[in-house]
Amino acid sequence: MYESSKYIGVAAPKTYYHNIRLPSLPTNPVVRAFWQYRPDEVLDLNPLSDSNKSPLKVRVIRPLKCGYGCKVQSILVTVEEGPWDMLGLELVLRCFDTLYVSPSLLDVIPYRKLSFSSSA
Repeated sequence: MYESSKYIGVAAPKTYYHNIRLPSLPTNPVVRAFWQYRPDEVLDLNPLSDSNKSPLKVRVIRPLKCGYGCKVQSILVTVEEGPWDMLGLELVLRCFDTLYVSPSLLDVIPYRKLSFSSSA
């Protein structure tokens, strides 16, 4: 029921390659993404605060591609509440859920000190 990774829990590393400091990682158990996005789960999707769009309430039909280590969670949903022209539509919801992104998937750009010489 819970994800297992070296990046989850109290023993999670604090730094990554080249001594790059990692952001705060979950210390509590993380529910598996397939359980989080299970069928009949209802999700409230709120727009950005500076947007004049109304929120959506969607019901999960089934997860398509989701899990720990996926940069994007893909779920098939149906719209239950929202704009009248979207009610009842089946949509593929693709979301970035920071809880399930493994630091090993993130690109690391190593910092290299460059030396410059000036010739006068």
